[in-house]
Amino acid sequence: MHDAFLKLLAKIQPGSGNYKAITEDSVLEALNPFHATSNIDDLFGFIALGIRLLLSFGGLIGVAFIIYGGYQYITSGGSPEATKKATTTLTWAIIGVIIAFSASLIVGFIIGNVTGTEGS
Repeated sequence: MHDAFLKLLAKIQPGSGNYKAITEDSVLEALNPFHATSNIDDLFGFIALGIRLLLSFGGLIGVAFIIYGGYQYITSGGSPEATKKATTTLTWAIIGVIIAFSASLIVGFIIGNVTGTEGS
C-alpha cells in the first residue's frame, strides 16, 4: 500500500519518473502541514495539538475577561453594585486562567509520559 501511494504521487508530480525519489518524509510533509513545526505523526499527536490549542484559547479568553473586569471596575464610579459585579468578573476570570494554566501543565505532563517526549 505504501509503495502504491508513492507510485501515485510520482504520477501526479510532473517530471518525476522515479517514485523512489519521493521519500517517506516528503510524503509526511506533504500530507501533514504541522510536520515541520511539531511532532504530529499520528492521531495522538493531532489530538494533543488540539488540546493545546483549546487550552491556549481558554487562557486568551481568560485574559480578555480580566481586562474587561478591570474596565468594569474603573468605570464603576464607586457604585457598590457595579464594583461587586466587576470584582466577581475579575475573580472568575483569574480562576479561569489558573484552571487553563493548570490544565495545560497536566496535559503536557500526560503527553510527555505517554509519548516519552517532553510534553511542552
